[in-house]
Amino acid sequence: MTAKRMLAQLRAVAMILALAAALDAQQTAAPKSAAPPSQPASAEMQPAAPRDAAPQQPRPLTVGGKLRYGMEKGFGPGSIVTSFLAAGYQQAFNHNEGFGQGAEGYFNRAGSNYGNNAIKGVVGSFALASIFHQDPRYFRSGHSSFARRLGHAVSRVLVARGDNGQAQFNISKVGGAVSAGLISTRWYQPPDDTVGRGFGRAGVSLAVSAVTNVLREFWPDIRRKLHH
Repeated sequence: MTAKRMLAQLRAVAMILALAAALDAQQTAAPKSAAPPSQPASAEMQPAAPRDAAPQQPRPLTVGGKLRYGMEKGFGPGSIVTSFLAAGYQQAFNHNEGFGQGAEGYFNRAGSNYGNNAIKGVVGSFALASIFHQDPRYFRSGHSSFARRLGHAVSRVLVARGDNGQAQFNISKVGGAVSAGLISTRWYQPPDDTVGRGFGRAGVSLAVSAVTNVLREFWPDIRRKLHH
């Protein structure tokens, strides 16, 4: 990963953020009576309704709310921490071997992971979610059955809640993962700079999202049991 390539990618992200800021400013300038206040964009995991009860319909995020959520997902502390943790795993097993070993290889992997997260946050959680009117947040299931809750968590990778409350194909999640996988070929080193490897990284990203959703679904229950 050369410095010139990384600077080019950062310039592209800066242009996207400038456009996002303009859209957010336009949204903020709209009359307050146009829509009810949305739920906090930073809420990563919304509370579930009583088990086996009709789930409550959350208020959709505004464009500005999706912007803030996407920035938090792509550039926030969680993105930084997971980027460095994943880099340690990748280096230990020599994944993305084109980056090499040693400190340089480790920081190249971490920077690449962070770039992938940034693209998914901007393209998926903000841009595509706004264009296709989808809510990028994860909402826990209202079921009590373990199997149904597990199925709900895994399926949210492909199924999103639309702003109208209806289930939709999760173009935000899938499109964000594919965009990150393909754009990142610009800075990966051979043999990881091919389109095929880009789609492979998108698949891994979606699989990790499925596991993360399972943790989001069950962690509150596990935490309660640990505290009693």
